[in-house]
Amino acid sequence: VVTMDEDLRVLFSAFVGVTDGKISYLSRKAPEEKPQQIINGEGMVLMPGLINCHTHLAMSPLRGYADDCELSVWLNDHIFPREERMDDRCVKAATLLSIAECLRFGTTSVSDMYDHCNAIAEAVAESGIKANLSRGTTLFGEDFDVEKHPGCREMMELKEKWDGFDNGRIRVDASIHAEYTSDHRLWDAVSEYAINEHLGMHVHLSETKAEHEACKEKYGLTPAQLLDCHHVFDVRSIAAHCVWLEPEDMKLLAKRKVSAVHCPVSNLKLASGCADVQEMI
Repeated sequence: VVTMDEDLRVLFSAFVGVTDGKISYLSRKAPEEKPQQIINGEGMVLMPGLINCHTHLAMSPLRGYADDCELSVWLNDHIFPREERMDDRCVKAATLLSIAECLRFGTTSVSDMYDHCNAIAEAVAESGIKANLSRGTTLFGEDFDVEKHPGCREMMELKEKWDGFDNGRIRVDASIHAEYTSDHRLWDAVSEYAINEHLGMHVHLSETKAEHEACKEKYGLTPAQLLDCHHVFDVRSIAAHCVWLEPEDMKLLAKRKVSAVHCPVSNLKLASGCADVQEMI
């Protein structure tokens, strides 16, 4: 048993008891009370589940659509056109496939950002996995009303219907897809909503050099600095990728207690670079 307690104890030939879905017994001695069910783990390792802090579960069928492209080409020319054709039925089936892969390899909790979120929540509820779900919101220059914006509406409906489901197995976060896919009107509205509703925040941040430098040229600030000005990191937050953070960005995110999520496979597939994890730590 890999306990992951403060002393990082590893117990050999141990017994773990579960009552009402929670660990209630842990010892090298067998419990005196006779259990209703025994699962024999002889020769195996029992450990806490792995956590995947940044997923797009429903994208599993899109894995082979484009290779050898950088992010903007991959997204705009290959992925976005196909995502537009995905409906709830497709998203739920794809999410169930991804969850099966997660559970097979020991991942028992995910933080997901996508749309068609009700279908994703249904798949999570049926599967038994734990999830933080967020509706990634974008804004491309059109008129904006937070009450009428499709992404914001879906985010609010997701929160009302699913947040806290099954004793907190599903939690709902707010989400801004990225600095480069929206503007200040969305940042202000979503951050205000997250603060008022005590939700977490999920964003993509400084994933590519082009994205990072374009933001500095347009606003005179890095993406981290810019979003911070609009209170995006005033709540518990996760920032995915963080490949091109500058030293000042790292200090800022540390001050705001933002969790940087390292996505090495994604970043290598799209040649986005390698996040400086050691420096962030």
